[in-house]
Amino acid sequence: MADHRKQLQEALLSLDSLLDRLSHFEEEEINYEHLLVALSDVRAKVKDYKTKSKKKKEDKENEMAIIQNMDEKATVKIWNLTSELKQYLELTSKMGKQDVQLIASLYHTAFRLLEASTEPRPNTILTMRMLRAGASAISALTLSEDLKDAEDLVQAAAELNQTLTTSNTPDEAINNDGKEAQLKFQLARVDLEIARRGDNLALSLMIRAADDATTVAQYQEVLCKYWSVYQRLVSRTPSKDEVAVAFTTAPIEWLQQGLAVSNKMKDLGLIIPGLHKIQVCPSAVPSEGRPADRATPCLEGRNTSMYIHRRQTSDIRKQAFAYSYATPRREKGSTVRPPPADVFDALEWNDEAVASVIAQLHALSTDFPDLPFSVLQTFLIHALSQDNAYPYIGQILYEGISFGRQHFSRHTQAAHHGIVVMFEAIVKTGVQQAIDLTKAIGMQMMLLNLADKLYKINEKLEEAAQWYMLVAHPALSSAGDVRSLASLRKGALCFIQSGNLLVAEDLLKQCSSNDASTQYLFFLLAQKTNDTQVAIKAIEETMKCPDFGAGHIVAITSVAEREGDHALRIIALKALFESLQQSDVRDDLKIESMTVIRCLMQIAMSSDNTQQDKNKVGAEIVGYVDCAISLLTNDLELYISQSEPVACVYKTCYNFALDSLSEISAEILANLFNCSAQLIYWYGRLVGKDDENTLHFTRGAAMFACFSGKLFHYRDLPESLEKNLLQDQLLQYFRSVFDGLLAMPEDQKRDRLQTLLEVYQMELVCDSSDWNQVEDIISYLCSPTQTAESNSTRKLELMANLLLGYRDCPAPIVHRILETIIASCSTKTAEDVSRFSSWIRAIITLLLQEGGNSENLAKAPFYIDRVLQILRTSSETNAYPTDEVRWLSSTSWNKGLKCYHFSRYEEAQWWCQRSLELGASLPAGTIPLSKLQRQYDAMFRLDRLQTR
Repeated sequence: MADHRKQLQEALLSLDSLLDRLSHFEEEEINYEHLLVALSDVRAKVKDYKTKSKKKKEDKENEMAIIQNMDEKATVKIWNLTSELKQYLELTSKMGKQDVQLIASLYHTAFRLLEASTEPRPNTILTMRMLRAGASAISALTLSEDLKDAEDLVQAAAELNQTLTTSNTPDEAINNDGKEAQLKFQLARVDLEIARRGDNLALSLMIRAADDATTVAQYQEVLCKYWSVYQRLVSRTPSKDEVAVAFTTAPIEWLQQGLAVSNKMKDLGLIIPGLHKIQVCPSAVPSEGRPADRATPCLEGRNTSMYIHRRQTSDIRKQAFAYSYATPRREKGSTVRPPPADVFDALEWNDEAVASVIAQLHALSTDFPDLPFSVLQTFLIHALSQDNAYPYIGQILYEGISFGRQHFSRHTQAAHHGIVVMFEAIVKTGVQQAIDLTKAIGMQMMLLNLADKLYKINEKLEEAAQWYMLVAHPALSSAGDVRSLASLRKGALCFIQSGNLLVAEDLLKQCSSNDASTQYLFFLLAQKTNDTQVAIKAIEETMKCPDFGAGHIVAITSVAEREGDHALRIIALKALFESLQQSDVRDDLKIESMTVIRCLMQIAMSSDNTQQDKNKVGAEIVGYVDCAISLLTNDLELYISQSEPVACVYKTCYNFALDSLSEISAEILANLFNCSAQLIYWYGRLVGKDDENTLHFTRGAAMFACFSGKLFHYRDLPESLEKNLLQDQLLQYFRSVFDGLLAMPEDQKRDRLQTLLEVYQMELVCDSSDWNQVEDIISYLCSPTQTAESNSTRKLELMANLLLGYRDCPAPIVHRILETIIASCSTKTAEDVSRFSSWIRAIITLLLQEGGNSENLAKAPFYIDRVLQILRTSSETNAYPTDEVRWLSSTSWNKGLKCYHFSRYEEAQWWCQRSLELGASLPAGTIPLSKLQRQYDAMFRLDRLQTR
């Protein structure tokens, strides 16, 4: 997906969550700042999308999805929500400055989304729809004092207005709707010009709008606008930079023009009852020195003040009086008695009459909020009995559901019952097809919005299901099956989540079995009932559906990962994985195999495993990772977009191995690390050089862990062919692991791992008794280039400890390494001297062992003299260990006695003399030094030596 499209989708998704919270504006505080920022961001992304999508040909399927998303956001969610919010704030008198800004921003965003989602040359109906939206946005932006954006919208709306003007549509109803939309645009321009203080231009626009009015409803709009502008001008204070003109007379001009329109209506026979009696009271006319702070027109004959307002005309008051007997003010909680049907007997069935009734009901909703919904039910039933009322059935039903939506928040069940009554009446008379497509879809969207609100409340899932089922009611069959079937599935989902599985199954049977979403819900149902066969069948059927996509795989794996019987989930997902490997599966679906593998691993680890089961889980994980490696090996290019799932798989395997170090066998542990290392290699191929150091470190560590685990397993095996084969495999694997460690960032961790790896190699070579290779390795390690490295002494010490454990290891090899260690040992600290002393003991033992050759024996005195030198120069901080001095003294004395026994007197004297010198450095009483001295004198008297 292109970046601008992706950014728009993300912005819409972010706004969607904020709009969901805004839908609870009656219960929750509105987050103005976040909403305004999100709305502004969506408009910016829409602008960017429009600019770039013109330059680049987009994928048609994705393009249509984006357009549908924008259209639904504009026409349904934002528009309906804004209307509800605005009505609520007006009724409760809570409209503040922030509310005005928010409503303006919502209308503005809705228009931009609608504009972007509409084709370049829309038909007349779409043009009218956009012009109405633009007019509402212009008025709202003007009210919020955002004149710049309002002016921008005027330019866009003017083009739409021109399109309607030049269109030639034979349908009279469409022409009337077009004129109404144009009138709304003209009145919105009036608002803008008044805000810009262009009074003269505003008045000329207003006069033109009045000349274009033809119906009672349009004249009412014009009169309302005249009156509202009059009130604004009366209370307006001139700004300092305005040219001094007689603004105080402008309000009177507007009122006079309004009265002229009233007279014109009288001449045309379009009379609103009581309107002709309006006259301007003296107090309404500003006099010199007295500003007109409140102009009050009077309605003669009833001592009742009347404001010409959208919801307060004399006709509305007349209707309110007519219904007042049916709607007495009662105690809170009482219901409203509906009016008798004969109220509508005298009604002439035409556009103006129906629109007038609906407008009056909207006005009555302020004082009688429960009345309009009840009246609309009666009105619809009456219309169904009139042959000439059929063209208005859809409009009346639409308004009925609209009032039902307002009724919803106060009396949810009553609203549902009322809508069901209207729907059943429609079906009973068989006039479903009289409802046009646009209105039917609009009603479905309103019902979906209400159902979605209930769905978010877990305790009301079954109530939500009932509202979803309303969307699929036969009364709205003219809207088609798309939303109906989707709503049935959503209702089934509600019943599944609430545990009412039988009802859910009945609903699903009404849906198309060739739909992937339906089969997905059957899978959910099977999980709830632990029916493995049904679950597997649902997965198989899902993949056969033409609309099956990656989203369904993600949904199945997500659900399987969270809930259900462990065995069922494993079996079902394995079936899904096997199905994805079929040759006829599309590539965009096949790549989701990685997601299925990741989910299988999570399920395997999620069960409460005992220590005994850990090995089984580890083996399962190895199998899953092997599958992932096989997929990448066979077709790396196919999975180029799956780096994230691949990373999740190798990390899961690696971390499981780390967490289970002491709980699973060495063989399984080694296999886990081996799989991790291999998958890390393929992951590196997918992502290129990104995060290279981290990858090399993790892969090197995994390879080392694999080698170590296999070595531990090798040690546990008895002497057998299996052990010999594993020994050969490890020696071959050594070079790969060593190279893997070399690729890691250079630090102490890497050095330690390399040292251990080389020691492990030495162990394997020693086990095979290949002493020539051992000698080659030792020669290399003891070379000047290697001993110059900082960690060389530690490595040599580990090697020496290992070699000393092999009795058949040739002495020259051991001597060479011990000699190198002693030569490189420091004696500056007590710790250094202690290490030095242990290696002196080792080499002395080696050189003086039975059967040793004379060449080795001749090297021993060098190390004794080296110790004596240290003893002469040592201090308390680096003192030679007492035990080691005593051992050397005893060993030297015994060696001297042995030489004396074989008549090698000079050699014997040297060893005994060194023994006495070493003993002299020991604390008094450690050895019988005086006794040894006397024995020495007796053995080596000069006269005795001469006689011998």
